[in-house]
Amino acid sequence: MDTTGNALGLSWTFGLNKDTLNGVHNLSDESRNALFFVSAHSGVIYDYGTRTQNLLQGHCNPITASCVSADKRWIATADAGVDSMIVVWDSLSTTPIKTIFDPHPNGVQAMAITPDAMFIATLSAPGDDGTQQIALWEWTVERKGPLYVADVASNDIQTSIQFNPSDVREVVTNGAGRVLFWTWESKEWKFYSPPLAKADFPNSGEFTQSVFIPDTHKCITATKNGCIILWDRSLVGVSEGHGNPTDRRPTKMLPLNQLGIQVITTMGEYIVVGSDDGAVRFYDFQFRLHAWFEDLDAGPVTSVSFANMPPPPPLDPGGFTVADFTVGTSRALVVGVDPLCFTELTADRRRGTLLTQGIDSAICGTAVHPSRPELAIVAASGTVQLWNFEEKRLMMVRVLELKKETEKIKVSNSGINKCSRHE
Repeated sequence: MDTTGNALGLSWTFGLNKDTLNGVHNLSDESRNALFFVSAHSGVIYDYGTRTQNLLQGHCNPITASCVSADKRWIATADAGVDSMIVVWDSLSTTPIKTIFDPHPNGVQAMAITPDAMFIATLSAPGDDGTQQIALWEWTVERKGPLYVADVASNDIQTSIQFNPSDVREVVTNGAGRVLFWTWESKEWKFYSPPLAKADFPNSGEFTQSVFIPDTHKCITATKNGCIILWDRSLVGVSEGHGNPTDRRPTKMLPLNQLGIQVITTMGEYIVVGSDDGAVRFYDFQFRLHAWFEDLDAGPVTSVSFANMPPPPPLDPGGFTVADFTVGTSRALVVGVDPLCFTELTADRRRGTLLTQGIDSAICGTAVHPSRPELAIVAASGTVQLWNFEEKRLMMVRVLELKKETEKIKVSNSGINKCSRHE
């Protein structure tokens, strides 16, 4: 209880779920500058223009998946565990519009929303026996249970799911080693999984995410070895009874960089790649590189999201331009990027703007100043943060070199022991 006799309530959250892929969403438009991210059991709408938070609460377990509609109006969150749920929120009023209780026996592993926000697709968290489900939810109508649901007939746990923006009746999912193409055109889930011969694509690496290329039959899958696998329709083998003409098959593998690709999406006429080297790169649909943001210096990329605004005019006719975007990283940093900074000459001016900073590893300890509104947080990585918790302002960050600090302690203890023996 607080001093007024009211029950304690959450008013602010420091930190975010930094390792959740696509867990940071840009909600900015002409009327607001805002982010959505997940912090444990709560969703957070952070207006970095006014430095205010609106907290979306109600989940009984840590949130495991989130997605946002194309117009940034609707946010869907889901968790995994006992009493799990899916909640659809109005991002403007910050109120829950729809709650789906117990969507899957073990909750939700991954989810996606159609561009028009009419449908949500979910992959269930796997059970103890590794079984999974895929479900389609028409959340805008009163219906008990999903529109369609099916078991995932694969031993490879599926961790990513995306709609085809050109035909939402198509969905792609992938796990570490298998890609499944789904359709609900016949009013039930049907899928096929194209074979991928390791001899044809050696050293491709484990799969991370898949995405359809708009207005084509192509789909691409990113890997932890920095490669892209292209899936496209092919008639090879159809005459022998192997598959259908509409089936996609792996046609080529393209190495894009030497480090892993965790995030892949599309924006306008570009394929957007976020990599473990901390860079965000833009390719056209023929995989020609058009722009690269390699000086962000914020850590491996886990999220890339674009504002719901028209892109600024390019500096050169026909030049590169996209809407402003945000980048979330595994160091718990969220950086805002003006796409025109790509043309800047110095690295400092290509670095973007730090919008919020979380905590980069598990918290080992906290301390509150006895008389000032200051909170110190120590993380397992050796990072120490000092916050003014009234102003919600990060005052200081220091990264301890844990190995050297440990050696100093050992030397100090050794000296004490020697003194004791001498005395």
